Amino acid sequence: MIKTEDLNQIKKELVILKSDALPTSYETRIIDVQNNSVVLKNPVPIQDIKHFVTGEQFDIQVRDLKFSGTAVEGYGQHMRLWLSSDSPVTQLEQAKRKSDRTYFYDDERVFCEFQNPHDDQTTLRKRVLDISKSGLGLLTHGNSKLFVPGLKMRDLRIFGDIEADITCDAEVRYSRKYISLNKESCNQVGLEIKVKKS
Repeated sequence: MIKTEDLNQIKKELVILKSDALPTSYETRIIDVQNNSVVLKNPVPIQDIKHFVTGEQFDIQVRDLKFSGTAVEGYGQHMRLWLSSDSPVTQLEQAKRKSDRTYFYDDERVFCEFQNPHDDQTTLRKRVLDISKSGLGLLTHGNSKLFVPGLKMRDLRIFGDIEADITCDAEVRYSRKYISLNKESCNQVGLEIKVKKS
């Protein structure tokens, strides 16, 4: 059963909204929690909303929690998502890291720097969303095809607002595309740490 206190914890945080009727996911915010529904800022472009609401399943993902819904109402500034009354709070792929994971907010400056594995020359820098003993999450912008599952990356350096810099080898586990609140195309990328060097 969905617990209201679980939803209240994520109120005002950025969440990812998905309908099985569209391939695109959207970043949005939970505005209010009422009984077995949530009110969201409507992130879906007007040209897509009619198709979006025809879905049979809707998901809200925030951090490592996922809530499922059965219907959406509203076409204006806000929309209401009715949650499945028997929907469990589902752990996503990175759930095994939940207990030791550290999240970084927008005002915390933590980055990952590495050589582009396709040319071994270009240095790339990406924002780190979260980190644990076994992996990290990155944010990328645009339609990058760099982060495909299985891609191995060497000598990543993680630095910024953390206790000490970390160097490691890693492998891409997933890349999830979504449209941000600023209407930018983004990817949430999950990396598994293979060898920690420092």
